[in-house]
Amino acid sequence: NSFGASVVYALPFLYPAWVLAVKRWQKLAVAGAFVLGVGCVLLTGSRSSFAGLGALLLGGVWLSPYRWKVLPALALAAPLVFFSLRPDLQNRYLSLIDPSKGVGAAEGSARGRTASFLDGMKSFAEDPFFGAGLGSYRAKTGFATHNVYNEAMGELGILGLLVLAGFAWAFGRDYLEARRLYAGGKGDWSNLCAAPEGPFRQIRPVPFSPADETFLYSVCTAAIGTSLLLFFLGYGQHNLMRYNWLWCGAFSGAAVYFLRQRVYEQVYRAEDKSMEPANALNYGT
Repeated sequence: NSFGASVVYALPFLYPAWVLAVKRWQKLAVAGAFVLGVGCVLLTGSRSSFAGLGALLLGGVWLSPYRWKVLPALALAAPLVFFSLRPDLQNRYLSLIDPSKGVGAAEGSARGRTASFLDGMKSFAEDPFFGAGLGSYRAKTGFATHNVYNEAMGELGILGLLVLAGFAWAFGRDYLEARRLYAGGKGDWSNLCAAPEGPFRQIRPVPFSPADETFLYSVCTAAIGTSLLLFFLGYGQHNLMRYNWLWCGAFSGAAVYFLRQRVYEQVYRAEDKSMEPANALNYGT
């Protein structure tokens, strides 16, 4: 489970790598890394990672401007890949929708995650301010929580709830600001999936360089994608202490900072030459 989750959480960051790839061999390398990652997840037998992979693929396809071309290809490829797996892996993944397909251990694992969530909510109701204490569920039952909401709310109370809410607010705020900046900083939301035109795109460095706003926006997109996966997979994993939260926050915050600097520098150079460069970072905030 841990290995599969680590791979799934890393896959969104292949998007910025794809943006930087300008040569054929570079794009092939990124595509190969994606295929390798998908194969690793499928062979782990981790149902939570499998569900996360499915959510990532469907979300990525839906957000793509080529969704109606990619979706039929995905619909054809998915059954072929699934039936190429070993029968035991097929049955394990089918148990997500048909519990009768799962063996005793898999069925018990699914029930344990639901029980962990319910136990966590009970602990939160009994002591909403401080919770039952970090690691209390393992001490009480001998098993890990396998549920981030139990880990956060049941064990840490209001503090854990504020941590989760803070993560959601920070990632959401960074992503919304990145969208606004990438669209041109004027509230024009019509060109979110396409490169905006106008003075904000007139002055550009080498295409797809690390300083390019397209790359910076893709980093924010990858960070919000991984954060959504952390919340989604958190129902079946105790991932509150994972490094991915901090790394995504660092990448997202840095990308927004440089994106703001990049866009407002172009505003200064192309539209309002009276603006002092020192005040460019405060423009529009």
